[in-house]
This record gives sequence, structure tokens and C-alpha cells, in this order.
Amino acid sequence: MDRGFASVEWLAGIAFVVLPAVIAVASVAGWSDRALTAHTIADEAARAAVLASDGSVVRSDAERIAAMIARDRGLDLAGTCAASADRCVALDVRGKLVRGGTITVVVEMPMPGLQLPFVGTMGGFHAGVTVSERVDDHRSIPP
Repeated sequence: MDRGFASVEWLAGIAFVVLPAVIAVASVAGWSDRALTAHTIADEAARAAVLASDGSVVRSDAERIAAMIARDRGLDLAGTCAASADRCVALDVRGKLVRGGTITVVVEMPMPGLQLPFVGTMGGFHAGVTVSERVDDHRSIPP
């Protein structure tokens, strides 16, 4: 008959197997949310830039849409950042509004690090998303 220390083995199992798995699952949710937000901002800003009324408002239209989406998610654009650095979204719009041209929007966003229960977030990193949208070949663009 084996005599073991079930309570010690149980505690070790919790500490070395279950707790790291819980931390990993809790962290993935934050990463997924931020990644989806970055993709949404980039997609919608690129679309707004392509549909701008003329070339002079491409950047402002993209920034307006990006700021609205970021604000809805509790974030700020880098130029108007009132929040801490971990809530700032950088937006870059490249390209010209010409028939058949491409406008590219790059969004860089801070991603949360490990999310520890009862402690909060530790660490973090930045992730970027690039979306390109083609301007319609038959679109009427004012000179």
C-alpha cells in the first residue's frame, strides 16, 4: 500500500499546472480584443480614406473614424492621447487619392502583457496592423 502526500501533490498540481493555464487563458482574451480593435480601426480608417471627398481630407477622414472607434474602446489616438501610454493608438495613412491608387493605413497598438488575477497586467508589447484599400478605377475625384 502506497502512502503519499495527497495534499502536497494537489497543491503542486494547482501551482504548476492549473494556475499557469488560467493565466494564459486570461491573457489571450486581452490580446484577442486588442488585435480585433486594431484590425477594425485599420479597416474602417482605410475605407474612410478611400471614400474621402478629395485628396486634402484623406488623412483627416481616416483619423476621425479611427478616433471614434478608439474612443468607443476606451483608447485614444496618439496625437490626442489623454490616457496613459498603454491606451494610445498610433495611426499612419500612406498613399494618394488617385484612380487605381492604393491607400495604406498602419495602426500600432499596445497589447497587454500577462493578466494576473488580483494583481493586474504585467508587461506588454506593441503590435501593428497594416491594411491597404484600392481606390476605384472609375471613381470621380475632383481636381
